[in-house]
Amino acid sequence: MENNVQSLSGLKKEDFQRVIKGKEVDLYFLRNANGMEVAVTNYGGSLVAIMVPD
Repeated sequence: MENNVQSLSGLKKEDFQRVIKGKEVDLYFLRNANGMEVAVTNYGGSLVAIMVPD
């Protein structure tokens, strides 16, 4: 099951479906107007991905 939520700020939350040490971990995507996107978890602010257009 995928749960996508996007706030007015453009921050998109996806259900990462991971549990670490008993805590649910979510994955957040932040994208700017130029198409650059970063993915960060709420588990220690771990940076998962940086995507930039060519």
